Amino acid sequence: MIALPALITTAAAIADRHPTILSAEELAAVLDAGERLESYLNLARSEAERRLENATQVPGWELAPGRARTSVVDAAAAFRSLAPLLTERAFLDCCNVALGKLVDAVRCAEGVTEDEAKDILSDYLKGNLLKTAGVPSLKRLPKCADVAALAQPEEAP
Repeated sequence: MIALPALITTAAAIADRHPTILSAEELAAVLDAGERLESYLNLARSEAERRLENATQVPGWELAPGRARTSVVDAAAAFRSLAPLLTERAFLDCCNVALGKLVDAVRCAEGVTEDEAKDILSDYLKGNLLKTAGVPSLKRLPKCADVAALAQPEEAP
């Protein structure tokens, strides 16, 4: 096993090489190592947060306060409250519709399955639904040894 300081030096040397100059094999190796390191880094962050919460110092690190979020709890009540200031259209232009919640609402109101509720929504909202293609994401292919092991029938005991 590489000592931690040597590992950090090696990582810094690798990071100085831009991915565009890596061979396909080097790029694949960096991606494989990155998957392992991401998991490890998440564990390290959790441990650092735990220590800092327990007043144990982690040199060079501190807990930053989280960002507070404010949200409207009841959209209908907010609309009624703002009626003297905003038209219905102006208020609705500020809102996003949660399609999943809308499907659930139609499902409950009509006593139908989820798929039937989606069909009902599609009929009622013709031309007002926009389906975008997902952005492709990188996916690790199973290694040949893993695939071969899956293809092997299990031996009976």
